[in-house]
Amino acid sequence: QSLRVNVPFSETGLPLSLLPSNFNGSEVFQVTTPVNTPGGKLNGFEINYQQPFTFLPGEFKNFGIQANYTFVKSRINYQISPTSNTTITDDLLNLSPRSYGATLYYDNGRFSARVTGTHRSAFLTRVPGQNNNDVEGKNKTFNVDVSMSYKWNDKLEFTLEGANLTNQANDQFVSRDRNGVVVNNVTGREYLAGFRYKF
Repeated sequence: QSLRVNVPFSETGLPLSLLPSNFNGSEVFQVTTPVNTPGGKLNGFEINYQQPFTFLPGEFKNFGIQANYTFVKSRINYQISPTSNTTITDDLLNLSPRSYGATLYYDNGRFSARVTGTHRSAFLTRVPGQNNNDVEGKNKTFNVDVSMSYKWNDKLEFTLEGANLTNQANDQFVSRDRNGVVVNNVTGREYLAGFRYKF
């Protein structure tokens, strides 16, 4: 985990020459310190399924599906400050308790296409949070991506891709109960077209 502590610059061990000329070292800075957590328990399971539809007639035999589901339950002990042995217990950082996805694909050797949907539940990014809040994290997302390719011949292939078609935001929060906005950044949908040529 990373812990933040406010300390005078003179106590950081860094040379005063790094400061502007009108600073004397007594100015307070926020320092982020990496520390090892006391640890905790993590349990869960993952299910994956893949099924090509080769048993279907005609062009339907070129379809297939891939699906997955993950569930994780974690209880990790976190220090509340670098100078204290007091701990709080919460979820493992950067790990969603639930996530799942599915892909429907088609491939006949010349033309191929894939549509993928993925869901990720909210997860924590920092414990404890800034400004005396309990946690920081990211809210849940559901993304849809599409890709297609067409082989013109043995050397030339055209591609088309669409990413984040559901226009999901980078939605970060502070405080589990209040869910206050820290960052809400929307990059939008992305479309890419290209080709590959083999010499």
